[in-house]
Amino acid sequence: MSILYINDNYRIASDSRQWIIQKSRINKTQETEWTPVLYFSTLGGAVKELKARLIRESDAVGINELVIAAKSVQAEIDSVLIPEILEGV
Repeated sequence: MSILYINDNYRIASDSRQWIIQKSRINKTQETEWTPVLYFSTLGGAVKELKARLIRESDAVGINELVIAAKSVQAEIDSVLIPEILEGV
């Protein structure tokens, strides 16, 4: 299983058949659990959806803040994916 930690709230995991966007939550014993949110056949599809989700969840108000949020999300994901790609995920 490959796991790409995007931030404290989201990660992308995989098994032999799929890519999975997972979201963290704190359970009753105050431990972090990762729960599946969406499933994809390609890493590209998972990344695209996660980018859109993170932008939608941002506090952006107005187009200027939305552009800034989109650039921030892209930089956050690039900082995780580019090193992983160069190392051969």
